[in-house]
This record gives sequence, C-alpha cells and structure tokens, in this order.
Amino acid sequence: MKKTAESEHCSVHKDTHPNETENGNKLSEIIANKEIVRNVDNASGNVHLKANDKIIYKLDSDEQWRKATVLTRAGKATGNNRNWYNIQDDESEERKSVDLSRLPWKYTDSDVLDNQTPVHELESAEQAFQTTKALRSGDVVAAERIRNSKTALEAKRIGNLVQKSSQWKDTERDVMEQIISAKINQCEEMRDTLSSCKPSVIFGHPVYDMYWGTALSYEETVKTSPRAWPGKNIMGDIIAHAAENLRKSIKKKKSSEKR
Repeated sequence: MKKTAESEHCSVHKDTHPNETENGNKLSEIIANKEIVRNVDNASGNVHLKANDKIIYKLDSDEQWRKATVLTRAGKATGNNRNWYNIQDDESEERKSVDLSRLPWKYTDSDVLDNQTPVHELESAEQAFQTTKALRSGDVVAAERIRNSKTALEAKRIGNLVQKSSQWKDTERDVMEQIISAKINQCEEMRDTLSSCKPSVIFGHPVYDMYWGTALSYEETVKTSPRAWPGKNIMGDIIAHAAENLRKSIKKKKSSEKR
C-alpha cells in the first residue's frame, strides 16, 4: 500500500523474520483503519467553545462527571476571564459560570458515558490528532470541520491548513502518544499484534514526512537500514515505546496472577 505525505498515520516494522514482516503489514492496516479514539485531551491553555457545545466536567467536590451545555462566554475572548463560560447542567438545569481552565472537562458527542469516563468519539487517530491541534491552536472552525470529516485523509488535509500555535509545537508528540495509547487500549487486534512483536523489532513510519516518518516509501523503508532513514521517525518511536509498555504491563499482570 503506497503511502503519501497525506496518508493516515500508520506503522510497519523493519525486520527480516517473515512472520514479523507480516505483523508489520497487519499493524499498518490496523492503525490506518477507522477506529474510534476516545479520551483525547483537547483542553489545555485557552479554552475555545461555542454555544450549544456539549461537555462533561467536574467540580472539586464531584466524584462523577456532570453533563452540561455551553450557553455563552462569561468573559471577553481576549480578557483575563476568557476561559469563563456560562453553562447549564443537563440534569438539574442549573445555570452557572465556571472557569474551565481550572476544571477537568471534555467534549462529549455521546449521550452515554462509559463508566463516567470523558468521551469525545472520533473515527481515526488522524482525526483525533488534527482536531486537538486545531483546538489548541485556537481554530474552532477548523476543529469542527475536522470532527465532521469522513476520512483520515480529509481530516489531515484540513488540519494542514491550521496555523500551529507555539504551545502545540511543544505538545504535539505528547498528544500523539496519548492517542496511540488510547487506540491500543480500545483495539484488541492492535494489542495482539504489538504484544507478538519481539523487543528487538524496529518500527518505521513509512510516509514522506521528515518529522513523523522515515521520509521514505514502504518499500524503501523496509529495504533501508534504520540508521539511513532520512526522517526522524517520531511515530515509529512512539509505537516502539507503546509496545514496550504493553509488554511490561502483560508481564506484570501474569506475575500478579501467579501470586
């Protein structure tokens, strides 16, 4: 499968063992396919919401999440109170003003909360990543377009038009790590594939991207020594770290079961 600079984030690993090469192809397909990604933190720094946005939040005294609807801003968008919003609790219909920069909160497009977990469902890792980038860069219009996009490629194309904030440049790797971790937790096939890989496996992200990928095609990535990959391959590093954490988690679980 040929990858381009606008391809969905997907990974393969370079190894000479036939079975592991097959696993690499499988992993590539899993990450590229549409999978719901939940629990992506899109609230950091300045808060950007609009009327009728659905959120869940917690006050300091709360154990469970409250569902609410955003009414209006409670302060000027450029003032000291820019993160204050007037909201209405869905259950009690109580109206209040809250500073969302000081409270845990999340978007939610779902009427059902999974064990009181913050939920904002997106259909691919790319959509989650690009939505978060747009929100943290203050481009609410682009964020809405990305959330409504039908494919990962469409989400990436819209996201590429967003002017990145300095904060985003400092946190984008952390965000992608959260997204990949969420996907591993939700996708059994991905967990199985990663856990079956040897610790010696090297992961490569075969896209023409100097930061996220190897900056090579799939075929070139497989044939080229990792030391010679022109790209930084940050996505490959993230996948490798996630695989290592997964193996440690499985080992720890098996150890505790023997006790």
